[in-house]
Amino acid sequence: GEQYEIKDDAIVIGGGLASLDVLKVLMIESVERALKARGIETDMFVLDRSIAKVLEEKKLTLVDLGIKGCTLYYRRRIKDMPLTPTSTDTQEQLAKAELVREKVLNNYASKYLFHVTPLHMPVDKIVENGRLVGLIMQETQIENGKAVPVPGSEKEVRSPMVISSIGSIPELIPGIPEKWGMYQVADEQVCRIKGYENVFAIGNAVTGRGNINESLKHGKDVSERILAEYIENPVGTLTQDAIAARESAASSTVDGLIPLVRMIDVSKYTELIRRVEELQKNRSYSGDFRAWVAKHLPVRLETLLGHAE
Repeated sequence: GEQYEIKDDAIVIGGGLASLDVLKVLMIESVERALKARGIETDMFVLDRSIAKVLEEKKLTLVDLGIKGCTLYYRRRIKDMPLTPTSTDTQEQLAKAELVREKVLNNYASKYLFHVTPLHMPVDKIVENGRLVGLIMQETQIENGKAVPVPGSEKEVRSPMVISSIGSIPELIPGIPEKWGMYQVADEQVCRIKGYENVFAIGNAVTGRGNINESLKHGKDVSERILAEYIENPVGTLTQDAIAARESAASSTVDGLIPLVRMIDVSKYTELIRRVEELQKNRSYSGDFRAWVAKHLPVRLETLLGHAE
């Protein structure tokens, strides 16, 4: 299949936790390869603890290994990086979160020896002989909480490898409306897919944020709103007045009426479950998820290399 060769002096565009993982992998791969070229055997698990400590023990530097190191370009300030789920509702919380963000990044950079260039954004690409060889970067400044380009500050940044690590976007499905690479929703409160009455989206499919905890919280919040406002009580305990109130609330939304979702009848539900079980059986799945995991759990690489704790 397609192969990708890690290149030194790579550019990473991002600023979140995912981009830190990308930077770490780039540095681990580059350093491990350079050390082996010198006859020094190591592996990713040793380097994962701290590249800086490994090199210190070997009395080596990146310069000694002929490594320039990769660079993270971020359009905002370091203290703006979404590296922690800390609340920022008050000025005190915001100040604390900014300190934590800077500490997290500095710890990563000191352990894995990558470079960071904040307040820069890509505005164009550099292509030579059909290959991407760098980006045109423009400086930014923060105005009213937004990253604003600085006129006349464009410059060439050449690199043998460019990696985008920005947010998290869904794999789009033909027929589902999209906008800017995300599923398009008719309203933000329940994230109903535009053009569909009873199809909703949750998590990074509509937020674009790659943080798992944020996606979980978003999914929980949206699901609870849908349950509270648009789904008929399955056991029939709602009064007609309560149902009417729900329908009234739905009709007052910006995008218009969101129909009350009716429970499917027992026969349709039974047929749906039968189809699911048939598909599971065809794939040798018994319905016991924990048993399936135990049977198919692969041997971890740490175990093979003797690093299991």
